[in-house]
Amino acid sequence: MVYDMTLGVFILVVVLFLAAAVTSVLSIHSDRDILPGMTQVLFYMATALLVVLGILAFPVHSLHGLLSISFWIWGYFYIITLLLALLLVYLHLSRWRNEWVSISAIILPLIAVIFLISLPFFNSPRKFTLVMDHSLLPLHIVLAVLGELFFFLGFAASVLYLTMSWQLRKKTSMKFVYRLPSLETLARFQDWSIVRSFISLTAGLVVGILLVVLHYDMLFLGTPKEIMIYFSWLIILVIFLLKRKTGVNEFAMSITTIVAFVLVLTLFLSSSVIITTGFHTFK
Repeated sequence: MVYDMTLGVFILVVVLFLAAAVTSVLSIHSDRDILPGMTQVLFYMATALLVVLGILAFPVHSLHGLLSISFWIWGYFYIITLLLALLLVYLHLSRWRNEWVSISAIILPLIAVIFLISLPFFNSPRKFTLVMDHSLLPLHIVLAVLGELFFFLGFAASVLYLTMSWQLRKKTSMKFVYRLPSLETLARFQDWSIVRSFISLTAGLVVGILLVVLHYDMLFLGTPKEIMIYFSWLIILVIFLLKRKTGVNEFAMSITTIVAFVLVLTLFLSSSVIITTGFHTFK
C-alpha cells in the first residue's frame, strides 16, 4: 500500500515537472502573460510533492538513515533533483528573480529528464556499501553535488548567452530577445555560478580526501566517482581561471562551458549508472 502511494506520488511529481518544463519553455516564446505564472505554480506544486515523495520513500529517523539515502541509486538521483529544485527556489527569491523565467526554461527540463532517467531505478536494489560512518560524510556529499549543480547553472547561463547572441545577430525576433536577460546579466550570472561551483566542489573534494585519509590512510583510492570528481574539478578550475582573465571572449567562454558540462555530465552518468564494479559505485 505504501509502495503504491509512493509510486503514485513519484509519477505525479514527474508529470508536474514535465508540465512546468513545457510552460517554462513556452513562456519565453509566447506573449501570453499567464505562462510564467503557470510555470511558478506548477514548479512549487512539484517541489512540495517532491518533499512529500522523500518522506514517503525514505522514512528515516536518524542522521545515518538520512545519509543512507545517497547509498541507493534512486536516492542519489532524488538528492540531485531536490537540491536542483531548491536552487531554483533560491534563485526565485534572490537578486536573480527577474531572470528566473529564462533560467527555469533550461533547468526545469533537466529536472524532468533526470526523473525520467531515474524511473527504471525506482525499485532497484543497486546501492553501494560504504564503511565510513563519519559526521563529515553528509557534508562531503552535499558540497560535491552542489558543486556540480552550480556548474549546471553556469551551463544554463551559457546556453542563454549563445541564444541571445544569435538572436541579436539575426535581428529576426526582437520580442524573443526582450524576454531574455541582457548579455551583461547572463555573463554576470555565469560568473556567479562558476565561482560557487568551484568553491563548493573544492570544499567537497577537501572533505572527501580527509575522509579517505582518516579511514584508509590513503589520499586516493582510484574509484570512478573519485576520478569523475577530480576531473570535474580540473575542468571547473580551468573555466574559473579563464573567467578571471580580463578581456575574455564571453561567446567563446560560453561554448567552452557548454562542452565542458556535457563532458562532466557524461562522466557522471557513466560513473553512476553504467559502471557497477569497484568501491564507491552502485552495484
